[in-house]
Amino acid sequence: MTQKEQQEAYLAALFENDEIVCFGNRVEDTLASRVSLARPTNYITLNPLLPETTRKDASVAALRNILVELDAGAIEEQKQFIADLKMPFTTCTYSGGKSLHYVISLVDPAPTKEAYDRLVRLVYHVLDPKNKGKIDRSTRNPSRFTRQAGVYRGDVLQELVEVRGRISQKELIYWASNNVGARKCAEIIHNWQAESKLRVAAPSMNGDKAELTLRSKNFIETQKPITDWRSEAMFLLCDAYRSGYSIDEARELLISVDGYLEADSERLVEDAYNKVLTSGQLNSRLEAALATSKEQDDA
Repeated sequence: MTQKEQQEAYLAALFENDEIVCFGNRVEDTLASRVSLARPTNYITLNPLLPETTRKDASVAALRNILVELDAGAIEEQKQFIADLKMPFTTCTYSGGKSLHYVISLVDPAPTKEAYDRLVRLVYHVLDPKNKGKIDRSTRNPSRFTRQAGVYRGDVLQELVEVRGRISQKELIYWASNNVGARKCAEIIHNWQAESKLRVAAPSMNGDKAELTLRSKNFIETQKPITDWRSEAMFLLCDAYRSGYSIDEARELLISVDGYLEADSERLVEDAYNKVLTSGQLNSRLEAALATSKEQDDA
């Protein structure tokens, strides 16, 4: 296929022609436009976005596409790894660097973010059950960028290696159960347990959370550039932990700000948790809110 044909085939496989996406050449790009414009940019959002929004998880219109980015081994070894596991996929794109990017595009998008997250964890568990770095687990959020096929990265073409059809959820789960067993598959699908190095913090009392401070809300909701992003991110995370959020929930809050999280910012999630934990303030705002509520009920 020609360069243009590769891009057209890639976009047709993952999106509907009238859907909205974000094309970009920098990870900071967030403005959305129609798929039909087919901009020749290095990046494109993994999933379509709602009209008149910017790139972030809350703006995703259809939770259809799951990204698998391989990190280990040479290109041919990565291709063989996926072939050996018989992983169903819709597109395979050469990044123009050291990795292959596979996208699993679902026939019927996941109905909720929770259902989408469970499918992502299921796929990642099959590919790398012991978290040995075979895949890039930071690519799990639905609004993140992925490499767009049929576009040059410098002098190297981000080649569309292979394109297939979309995958049903039934087919995806059947593939997973053949690899890890039906019991483990059901456990991952039906239990809300994070498969990351960070374990869930102490559960929120009664499943409740205290309201975040105005400063945190403004940081989440603003679409303007932040001068001291790391400082505001640390404040948000600490505020979340004091308010009863788990580590995974706090991380999702931070991702919701820009729709992605840089690798060097991942450490903030754990640093903020340790800071709040060692200061004895974990769930402190939640406890205070519950105490106030109880006093009002008793009055």
